[in-house]
Amino acid sequence: MGFHFLELSKKVLHNMSPRLKLWFEFLKDPKEALETYGPEAMKNDSHFKKAYEELERFSRDPKMRAIYDAELKAIRDEESRFDTGREEKERAIALNLLSFQVPISIIAQSIGRDEVWVYALQERKE
Repeated sequence: MGFHFLELSKKVLHNMSPRLKLWFEFLKDPKEALETYGPEAMKNDSHFKKAYEELERFSRDPKMRAIYDAELKAIRDEESRFDTGREEKERAIALNLLSFQVPISIIAQSIGRDEVWVYALQERKE
């Protein structure tokens, strides 16, 4: 079994039909979708009702829950590695620009950080 993730831009979500938007909200966070759209919106639709029942059954199965938790942990670990790599790259760029005496405001703007972060990096470097 595997889990699949779908990322959509806000523009795409904004232009969806209400029913399709409800499905995406349900897939993102079933409980929040139920609170937002109300139980009638889901219970009147046999597909939503069946999906919610399957979700509850799935959530109660310890083996399936363990698989889900392991997949989620792997995704979060990957995101963490990505964030760490991005921060290391920003740090290297900032240090390089500091070595050329580029103003802190320019460095901060070029890497998308605030000046305090660049200043703190410069202080640690010295």
